[in-house]
Amino acid sequence: MDIQSANKQFRRNVRGFYAWLGSLVAAMVLPLVGVRLIDADSASARAAGVVIASLGWVPMTLVIIAIVRAGDEFQRRLHLVALGFSFGVAMLMISTLGWLVRAGFVDYPNLNLLWAAIAAVWVVSLFLVKRYYERNP
Repeated sequence: MDIQSANKQFRRNVRGFYAWLGSLVAAMVLPLVGVRLIDADSASARAAGVVIASLGWVPMTLVIIAIVRAGDEFQRRLHLVALGFSFGVAMLMISTLGWLVRAGFVDYPNLNLLWAAIAAVWVVSLFLVKRYYERNP
């Protein structure tokens, strides 16, 4: 690999890191902005708060899609299996919480906490799937 192609690869990796970092900041900051806007008196400000807070995770989703698409077949399989497991666990969590609320055992859960739990399940499932496929090719 010559110095120019190594330099291009380095710049691409740095841009990818900054895109990931920026999307992480957006995912943390935009919901806070949305919370401030939904406490406003006007309906348009509250609607803007809902839209801004809801779109906070879109940049992170796009960065994750770009990372997965840039990977080889093995990395894509890891992400696909991990997303499948995390989707199943997320559906089970949402269903269980829905029934617990309906039965009166718990109050409505904080959806930000639920979203963070689902994201954590995805990360854990990604590590578990990676470990499984590294040991059993």
